[in-house]
Amino acid sequence: MRLHVAPEVSTLDFANALAISGFAIPAISTRRAETELELRDGQSFGIAGLLDNRAQAQLSKVPGIGDIP
Repeated sequence: MRLHVAPEVSTLDFANALAISGFAIPAISTRRAETELELRDGQSFGIAGLLDNRAQAQLSKVPGIGDIP
């Protein structure tokens, strides 16, 4: 059996949000992979690498003064 596989993972990207009338509209971040493979009867396969372990931190401070210890 020959397979053409094209998985796609999309997430909301608030770091690149667009502000319209006071509302933040997040962008969409998309990751894709594409491959072809051949499997014999009873074989299986797995795809890895589309995970995103992003850490986000939100900081609120007064510009210039917020950096003074």
